[in-house]
Amino acid sequence: MIYHFPSKPALRAATLDAVFYRWETAMVETLGKPLRDVTTGQRIRAHAAVAARGEVVAGERSLFAQLTLTGEGNDDHARWTERWFSPDPAMPSVARGRALTAWLAANSLWSALATGKRALSEDEVTAVLETISELTTPDA
Repeated sequence: MIYHFPSKPALRAATLDAVFYRWETAMVETLGKPLRDVTTGQRIRAHAAVAARGEVVAGERSLFAQLTLTGEGNDDHARWTERWFSPDPAMPSVARGRALTAWLAANSLWSALATGKRALSEDEVTAVLETISELTTPDA
């Protein structure tokens, strides 16, 4: 595969683009409308729902763990995260904090399920999803 791309960074960028596209497609399918047409809270809930269904896989988690360690590709990930999941800076600080807490919980859920490092029962996953919903309702 590396021979198809001029460099490892080009391969990494293409892989990230494919992952982002897959996640966005799964979230749009969950929401039934484009991401640009929904609130940050709805996008966070959709991301958590996609993770709970097991649509985000261990290889993707490994990719993002590597980004954290090497720093390569972090800018692309940060821009994507900022675009879809950052609360409006004009929101009151408590509401922003609730949205950020929900986002962190959604990512932790994804990480736990993708890696299998923490087995979660269906009841636990449901409880996490309900908590994320409570943190983002009314919509962030």
